[in-house]
Amino acid sequence: LEQRCVRADSSLTSIVGSAVDGVVTLDTELRVLSWSPAAEAATALRAADAVGRGLAELYPDFEKAGFLAPVQRTLREQKTGRHEGFYHDGREEHAGWYSVTSYPFETGVMLIVRNLTEQYRVRLDWRRSEARLRALLANPGLVVSLKDREFRYRLANAPALRTLGLVPDAAFETKRDSDLLKKPIAELLAEHDRKALAGDGPVELDLALPDAVSPESAWYRLVKTQFRDLDGDVMGVLTVGWDVSRQVHAYQELARRRAWLEKLLAEHGRLADEAAGELKRWQA
Repeated sequence: LEQRCVRADSSLTSIVGSAVDGVVTLDTELRVLSWSPAAEAATALRAADAVGRGLAELYPDFEKAGFLAPVQRTLREQKTGRHEGFYHDGREEHAGWYSVTSYPFETGVMLIVRNLTEQYRVRLDWRRSEARLRALLANPGLVVSLKDREFRYRLANAPALRTLGLVPDAAFETKRDSDLLKKPIAELLAEHDRKALAGDGPVELDLALPDAVSPESAWYRLVKTQFRDLDGDVMGVLTVGWDVSRQVHAYQELARRRAWLEKLLAEHGRLADEAAGELKRWQA
């Protein structure tokens, strides 16, 4: 029996020291017997400050947050328990989302503790990104599309389909710009997609779509950025654009008038030079 206890203690020590998740052992009075290095990282609490103290002393709101009942059930019924929730007792360093799983143990109960705060933050960011994307897609004044890492279309709203020369119900998923647009335009878009996918910031360009000659074409300012999934990995390229035809046409008209004025001034200068030369000859 003594050898079995020694082996069990050695095995537990090995588990506690090497586990990726936090491992905490408690006696039947819920006093801390051991507090693994991973538990220190997950809870921002040192083992030296935890061992020998009661769980309620370390975490005054452990019961209020819903974590205590499964642990007590494990002690009472010798069954595994689990609770996932938010803990906050006024100490910011201990506030966060946690998962606590309790297992029956010879001297009490063993807890597996995971800090899920970062996962919840990523999920929240993802939900916010989804909400922003839905709002963008629903905006009739914006051109919005999403391509995967192979630059195949996955999402596009009605204005985006118009820039591709497609009707609203047209099939477009898995198609690339090279399948839908003229080669020079498709190559220009692909170049900027690659820059957006590889870079750290947004990429902008002004472009006439679906081409520069058809009557239904318009000028758009396109902003391309990386789009990330729930784990923060880059899924592809998100493009948001808007019609800048009026600004472009105004600039083109301004450039035309400037060229006309410069030509007029040049002609005026030429005539003035001719008149001055003629006057000199007459005076001579």
